[in-house]
Amino acid sequence: MIALTTEEALAYTESLAISGVDEPTVLIWHEPHSAAALGISQKAERELNLQAIEHDKVRIVRRQSGGGAVILNPDVLCFEVIAPLAADTDTLTIRESFTRYTEPLVAVLQNQGLAADVSGISDITVSCNGSARKIAGCAQLRKKSALVVHASILVTLEPELLEKYLNFPSDVPDYRHGRSHRDFCITLADLIPEINPLTLSKLLNAEFSRRNWKIIQPPLQFTELASELLNKKYRSSSWNIERTRPIIKF
Repeated sequence: MIALTTEEALAYTESLAISGVDEPTVLIWHEPHSAAALGISQKAERELNLQAIEHDKVRIVRRQSGGGAVILNPDVLCFEVIAPLAADTDTLTIRESFTRYTEPLVAVLQNQGLAADVSGISDITVSCNGSARKIAGCAQLRKKSALVVHASILVTLEPELLEKYLNFPSDVPDYRHGRSHRDFCITLADLIPEINPLTLSKLLNAEFSRRNWKIIQPPLQFTELASELLNKKYRSSSWNIERTRPIIKF
């Protein structure tokens, strides 16, 4: 598990997707501070409680991928799978891609005795008293030669922070049934009190390794492209707030 700012993680993985990879490659990381990550088409004023965000100095970062707004901090474990767009993966539907590249997480949760599955298009849920509760959110980015699947897992995050920083989403899956963040989401620690981000990262590491997927180890080497994406895009308020695309040399 590597401590990275959200901006660093997004720039690094997008650069790998642009450059291409030869095999499924995994980055397991966590945000050391606090950030609100928006999907590419979302408006901050619609999805976020900006008054609370600004008061608590929570950074706003926009992903290149779709999906909804998420809150990231040390209590949320994230991973990115960068996979080559080979003949089989190129024909996968969006949901099939999510299912394939989040299957290690589902397997880890099932091995812990949880009834985990993919719900909607891209959520990882667990069944609690007959109701699907969201435990991880995912998003996807496709480039010419590779795709990226992001996952953010609620491990020990305080549910109050979701209610504090996130408005009710503008786009929700049918299975949510109008539930609030508190009633819709659940943390892994609610179900397995002894678990934490570090122990989960070790379980995921073993599951990815069992599939012979390449796991990125520190120190990370930021290429010229990754550095340019970081500084001109993900650290830029024009991209994060206004969604103005910077000029990046590929």
